[in-house]
Amino acid sequence: MVSPFIDRSDFAAIRLIENTDPNGLHMEFKDEQGTVFARVAKVYKKGGLFGLLNQDSNVHGEVRDAEGNLLLTTTSYRGETKRDCKVEIHNPDGTLLGNLYDAHWGADFELPDGTLVGQAARPVRPESEPADGPTEVVHTFIHASEQVVGTCDRHYPRRSQEERDGIWELLILSVQTGTPVQIVTLTAPVDANLRTFLFLFPALQNLRFARSG
Repeated sequence: MVSPFIDRSDFAAIRLIENTDPNGLHMEFKDEQGTVFARVAKVYKKGGLFGLLNQDSNVHGEVRDAEGNLLLTTTSYRGETKRDCKVEIHNPDGTLLGNLYDAHWGADFELPDGTLVGQAARPVRPESEPADGPTEVVHTFIHASEQVVGTCDRHYPRRSQEERDGIWELLILSVQTGTPVQIVTLTAPVDANLRTFLFLFPALQNLRFARSG
């Protein structure tokens, strides 16, 4: 199966409102023409009596292409330390592709053997910023060699035509104002593993902090 991310240098990741999908919070990936090419949905692992109970408090996600084919699965863990707070990324056959770990003002991307392949970093929060974080923020993507390889720009649609900035604002007109949109842009070549981490970063962050239901 060919990944829908492999030949792209940028895309918009749009978090949709709750209750528009049976699983709740989810996200769509769109290209510059506004075409959806992938989706991420939060799912629940069921068990117990008649299979009605959630098996755990972790947050699980599924990444699918536009045709509904399963590409990857994720499991987000909460913990007492930064290292405990992580997202595991698995191939459809269950093999571990890698982990996203919480880091100060960002995240670390590691292969299953612990090799650091890249990072996402944001500016240190000023004292005047609300405790729950800014509404708009830019993460810088950094290769393990410390080369900057891209950005993830989180912002919100503007209400008026005059305030919209180019094609990215135009492709999200169907999204309710107030719904966050993240634009991922790669500015340097990266290998397939790091590319997967960087393009999934908005969804991984989203599922990291999503309530488990």
